[in-house]
Amino acid sequence: MGATIDLRLLDELADRVGERLGALRERIDRVRPTGAVVEIIAVTKGFGPEAPLAALRNGITMLGENYADELVAKATAVRDLHAHAPDTSPEWHFQGRLQTNKINRLLPFVEVWQSLDTMDRIDALAKRRPGASVCIQVRLTDDPVRNGADPDDVVSLVAHARAHGLHVLGLMGVGPDPALVGLAASSGAFRRMNAMCEFVGVSWRSMGMSSDFEQAVHEGATHIRIGTALFGER
Repeated sequence: MGATIDLRLLDELADRVGERLGALRERIDRVRPTGAVVEIIAVTKGFGPEAPLAALRNGITMLGENYADELVAKATAVRDLHAHAPDTSPEWHFQGRLQTNKINRLLPFVEVWQSLDTMDRIDALAKRRPGASVCIQVRLTDDPVRNGADPDDVVSLVAHARAHGLHVLGLMGVGPDPALVGLAASSGAFRRMNAMCEFVGVSWRSMGMSSDFEQAVHEGATHIRIGTALFGER
């Protein structure tokens, strides 16, 4: 069963998202390389089910979630109340640490699996969803709370995923906090990930969040994962 929707809150949030989206796109346009296309993934982690519907009302169809239970509840609610965003169809991205025992619950909803970082997770998904669209998550910082594969393992993980029939769209990474390491170090991490994407021959560079998307876009991000800059503080 999906989560309960507060329709008044949905209307108010959709208006706020529309205003913030305009400002967000202006900031993207100021830093993106000429001709580059940058897709926004609306990250609804920690927000209610109104958040994905507000994003859909504003034309954002890529929706990101970090926790399996939240994704299932929100995706069910969106499906049940899709009449509130009739001209758009959601594309759910799972971007949190994947627990293999929850893959089956996610299968009816997830279209892109952005956080594969081990051989075991690749094997588990390939067994349950042959041909799934995925990104390999790479660790871009020494911060122990950040997940992702060691950069030295990216080539072998991409090859393993392809050998097992998965469609590897690209790489996903969470950069170091620019407030802690500075803008130069933040940009350097994204630059290294962009080079890794070139080396393994993938097109998606899923990197950059509300605090650092400008550095990520400048360094070649194709997809940015935005929560706070769209929906406000959690």
